[in-house]
Amino acid sequence: DALVSSALSEALSKRRLRLPDAATRKIRAALLAAVARGDHLEAAVAAALDEAEARQVRRRVSQTVWDPSSNEVAKTSGLLAFMPFKSGGDAALDHDVLHHVFSLLPFHCLRSLALVCKRWRSVATDPSWKPDVVVYAWGSPDVSGIAGGSSVPRLLPFSRMHEVRSLTCADNATLALGMDGSVWHWGRSWLPHGDAVPEPVRIPELSGVAALSATPPGYDHERSQRRGFSAAAVTHGGHLWVFGTSFSVEGVAAGVAAEECRQLLQRERLVVRPRRVLRFGGAPAASAAVAQVAVGLRFLAVATRPLAAEGLAASSASPPATASTASPADDPTASAPERRSSQVFTVGVFCEPGDAHALRAWEGLAGVPLRQLCAGSFHCCALSTSGELYTWGHPLGRDVSNGNLLGHGPIPLPAEHAPLAQPPRRVAGLAQHPVAEVSCSTYSVLALTTDGRAFTWGDSDGDALGHDEDECSAPRWLDAPSLRGHNLAHGAVAYTNAAVATTDGRVFMWGGNAWERGIAAGRAARGPSEITWSGAPPCYQCTSVSLAWRHGYLLFHKRA
Repeated sequence: DALVSSALSEALSKRRLRLPDAATRKIRAALLAAVARGDHLEAAVAAALDEAEARQVRRRVSQTVWDPSSNEVAKTSGLLAFMPFKSGGDAALDHDVLHHVFSLLPFHCLRSLALVCKRWRSVATDPSWKPDVVVYAWGSPDVSGIAGGSSVPRLLPFSRMHEVRSLTCADNATLALGMDGSVWHWGRSWLPHGDAVPEPVRIPELSGVAALSATPPGYDHERSQRRGFSAAAVTHGGHLWVFGTSFSVEGVAAGVAAEECRQLLQRERLVVRPRRVLRFGGAPAASAAVAQVAVGLRFLAVATRPLAAEGLAASSASPPATASTASPADDPTASAPERRSSQVFTVGVFCEPGDAHALRAWEGLAGVPLRQLCAGSFHCCALSTSGELYTWGHPLGRDVSNGNLLGHGPIPLPAEHAPLAQPPRRVAGLAQHPVAEVSCSTYSVLALTTDGRAFTWGDSDGDALGHDEDECSAPRWLDAPSLRGHNLAHGAVAYTNAAVATTDGRVFMWGGNAWERGIAAGRAARGPSEITWSGAPPCYQCTSVSLAWRHGYLLFHKRA
């Protein structure tokens, strides 16, 4: 099942195809049956997705109604009427006009328009004219993309003009990934002294992008001395791009010794504009492509996938790398048997200077098919396609969290003698609960399980975890009264703030009661409480939540 899920996920990503959850489940079931019959997996996946694409095209193409009655008259009169439609053309025209007019109005007006008459109601509730993807935003006006700001989710104007695939938040900035692979930016600059960008601006260097990551929004005591953020992008072709602060392209290359890597990182080099890391790992002929990326405070995590034979040939013909190179014997990306299985690497510093490392492959994650790679400021999470969650990095962080960030239970040593970075290990507290999604901030972690429950752990300051446990070092189920009976599908954490959402767009928030507070502050409640807002039209389902210090987003896709 994990192999089928991984193959299906990779094929969907390559085709840039987004399917409803129900359709994905049906395809997965059909693939399992095909594999059981002995069919080749790749061929079965290709055939299933060809049929899914054809079905989408048939659904989107408007079908006309042909009335051949006038052609029967032509047998005696000799006259042939072209395009003989059935009667009711005026009503159809009226329906089309209403479609166009309603598409220019804000979604929150549709409920009132639906009360005017039956015809207006049929148009208002018709999903065919609505965009496939919409985004709702809330928060401060300088970072949310909403003029004047909003305390409750409102339709983001940008999403009416551009189809959004995902949104990535930094402290005071947003990166939007379009369905066409374009990347847009608004809010604060990624450079320490760069100008703010109040309106969305496309980043011209980036195209064909499949995934984005940025420094996680969150507090730490040195934050006031640090501005800007780091970001990375992965293209559909498996190429890695980096830009922003705390990046050294030399440090991402293999063959850099730990001491040299430490010196490079101490220089706080800036990558002013997005720059491609050629031949990831510095190997003479790259044997793997980048599949996922996650950016921490001062480290970068990369998941790779093996290249096909044609990919190897193309990689060999690529131009020389600008980063330092190494022989296959010294290169962790080229070890036997040519890294034909997936790998996870990190480079940089998790927390303490002793953690500084050059590009390092983590053997505990070799060959594990990943659904998600997510970074906090001082630790990292890897989620497998079968729902197993692995964590590694520093367990306490620079300011000493009152709970283990890795979720492996209390640390027996005194805080001042805390161990250095820990290797990847499965989170035992979630062994009986397959994880569907994970989100990290500087000092808190949120995991959503496949059965719709939320688990949190880490630092509890400011009600950041949504429960009353002061020292939470292992996943704890968020069994708040306000969440009971709700199937939580997506969520995010930032600073001491958190938000979760159901598939139909009901949003619950908690935290924001300490340090620099944030978007969840000001509520007259502790623990999760629901945000009252107008909601998205019924034809949409929530597919992701993004959160930062003072702004947040809800991404909705049209239901099948």
